[in-house]
Amino acid sequence: MTFEPAKNKVAILFFVGELDIPVNNPQISHFFVENSQLNYFDVQQLINELVTVGHLSSSILTGTNFYTITPKGLETLNLFKNQVPRHLQDRIRRYASENRTLLRTESQLTAEYRKIADKEYEVSCKALENQMVLVELKINVATAKQAGTICANWKNNATEVCKAIMERLM
Repeated sequence: MTFEPAKNKVAILFFVGELDIPVNNPQISHFFVENSQLNYFDVQQLINELVTVGHLSSSILTGTNFYTITPKGLETLNLFKNQVPRHLQDRIRRYASENRTLLRTESQLTAEYRKIADKEYEVSCKALENQMVLVELKINVATAKQAGTICANWKNNATEVCKAIMERLM
């Protein structure tokens, strides 16, 4: 069930404000599409409009846009929060409470790869804290399968890998 664009914008502000962490586009889109509040294209348009008018700030980190609510966005949210239906506010609060840690972890551990030559791929794995790179590993491998495996395993093993590196270096 959708409602008018202004209320949808306030709902997105409420979502980003309630999470109180930098969130990326897929994280915002997932919530609103999965809860049948908006379709994907409307979410994209509304996020862009909120950034354009200064209600959300956008920063690019490891090739991904992360959004936070601005003071202007908070002011607008405080004025119009009652336009977001109570059931949606409750759903957002519950989602934020249940998923904040997972979303923060998702945004702090990144891994991607790219082909740099025939039979050569560069894997880039990063661990971030407060939008600052703590550890960045670049590894060259021979196949896309190896690169994909490293990327998949990074999110599950990053803490242990970083700890082992620090122990060896100190």
